[in-house]
Amino acid sequence: MNPWGDLIAMARAWCVLKPGGKALIGFPMGPGKDQILFNGNKNYGPVMLPHIFANWKQIHSELDYKKFYPPCPWCYQELFLVEK
Repeated sequence: MNPWGDLIAMARAWCVLKPGGKALIGFPMGPGKDQILFNGNKNYGPVMLPHIFANWKQIHSELDYKKFYPPCPWCYQELFLVEK
């Protein structure tokens, strides 16, 4: 398992997309801090979120941390529309 696999996948997607191309990206998020939940999940927070969208222009998101449910940290998954 590669701890940087998520960043590498986003960089590869950016490379294969045409200029002006759009992508719909979704992943688990949580307020306050980033988390690694065993080997199956990461919760993206204020530290990793900017890194995952490096080089991308964010078009739209309905990020709302009020929907986060602490007993189930992987349940809140936000969608982002991004553009190259």
